[in-house]
Amino acid sequence: MTVGVAHVVWPHLKIDLISVGLLVVGVLPWLDGLFKSIQTPFGGVEYRDMERRLDELTGETQSARRIAETGEARELARQDARFAGSAESLAELAAEYDRTRADMSPGDARTNAMTTLVGRMISAVESGEEADVRDFLGSGRRGLRLVAYVSLYVRPDTAMLIPLVDSLIDLEDKPFGQYWALRSLRRVIASGGHDLMDNNTLRRLRNLYRGLPSGSDRGYELGRILEGF
Repeated sequence: MTVGVAHVVWPHLKIDLISVGLLVVGVLPWLDGLFKSIQTPFGGVEYRDMERRLDELTGETQSARRIAETGEARELARQDARFAGSAESLAELAAEYDRTRADMSPGDARTNAMTTLVGRMISAVESGEEADVRDFLGSGRRGLRLVAYVSLYVRPDTAMLIPLVDSLIDLEDKPFGQYWALRSLRRVIASGGHDLMDNNTLRRLRNLYRGLPSGSDRGYELGRILEGF
């Protein structure tokens, strides 16, 4: 209904899937006061369930975009490494990440710069660069923690499952770091860490999930993890 009205008023307006989702979410509180559900060709859909699905779609889209941008940065870094004849130092990349966070104002430009650094870290790990993952997971430096997350993302190690969760929950205080910790956690679980997840760790992850913003890439990633349990 919302999309139809928008099309009549602005016939030349291009509306992507996320825009549709935001339009529907915007009218959900008003519709919920009038009707409990909406009938579709596939059956009735509860408005609250519709809102949840749209949140998931928004988070999934944000995550997919971030992964795609990271992949592009990784490919460029691999080309540069072949040209230079060596991979970049993970310690130097960690320091550059810390400088980027400190020197740039929050916003898309800084996020893009940090995403590029993750791509370069992935390329370095794939080229053979190694890090003290256990030590870095407990570091007070965000750049070193990010190196640990990226290392586990490329080379999942089930022995690092609990230290990774501890780092995510107890130390990681920035959305960007949380996102990559969660991406790494998905890889570690998929590589055999599922049976190592104890009830207390699951409880801590569920508590974290309840505090994440609706429709965020972090909420989507952690939601997918918890669905497996």
